[in-house]
Amino acid sequence: MRKLLLVLCLLSISGNAFAKIEKWECYAPKNSSKFADTTVVGKYKLDTDKATVAYFSNGNWKYYDWCCDINFDKEKQLLYFSFAGFDHIFNLVSKERFVSNFKYFCKVIN
Repeated sequence: MRKLLLVLCLLSISGNAFAKIEKWECYAPKNSSKFADTTVVGKYKLDTDKATVAYFSNGNWKYYDWCCDINFDKEKQLLYFSFAGFDHIFNLVSKERFVSNFKYFCKVIN
């Protein structure tokens, strides 16, 4: 736990600790099925400079900015917005996506 806090502290000190644009691949919640760790439920492009979130669909990136105001909390390293009655939160530190009561584990991809 102390090592994690130290790493987070050091990363917060450096100005470019977090990428401005990251592409994520997110997986089904662990309790949803036996294939949860291997079932990709979405690919996302996160941009903290422009506070935008896009999802990959049919070979194209489609942005959520047409539907909602996307916010970036620099201190907490969260991109978040509300859409279709659900809160969507992307945690840039833990690489997790939250949609209401569901937590999706994600990894950074190229």
